[in-house]
Amino acid sequence: MQMLFVRSLTEEETAALAAGAASPSRFTRRRCQLLLASAAGEVIPEIALRYGCNKTTVWEAIHAFNRRGLSSLREQRWRRLEPCSVVDVSQEPRLRLFLQSSPADFGKRKKRWSLALLAEVCWEQGVARRELSREGMRQIVQRLGISWKQVNGLARNSQRF
Repeated sequence: MQMLFVRSLTEEETAALAAGAASPSRFTRRRCQLLLASAAGEVIPEIALRYGCNKTTVWEAIHAFNRRGLSSLREQRWRRLEPCSVVDVSQEPRLRLFLQSSPADFGKRKKRWSLALLAEVCWEQGVARRELSREGMRQIVQRLGISWKQVNGLARNSQRF
């Protein structure tokens, strides 16, 4: 691991890091502590040992701050903000029809749907824009408001959708 230190801090950045070191956010608090230690001249292995974290964690914190400044003090969320639109809304009625029918109607040798089988049929029939994983298919069925028990006719006293 190469020698890396935080770049020279402005007065504003120093004040923000000092305030962030007392933040209620664990991520912000830890990152500020690591950056202040680097600004004080400590090397990455010393900082990691002092704060009980991995050297890579320290390196990433310094690198992120040198690249993005104070915005690196907020934890990034990589979760998609909007649901994936692999199955277009206009295709949802077709998907509902698939779910009401049997896999055998599509040339499959199964009596009940599985998520993988449903994803395969959606791709083959052009309902999905790309191949789907089981988890992707589960999310689409959930978005339709359909329980998996209803799909396979396992729910008692429930109407088919």
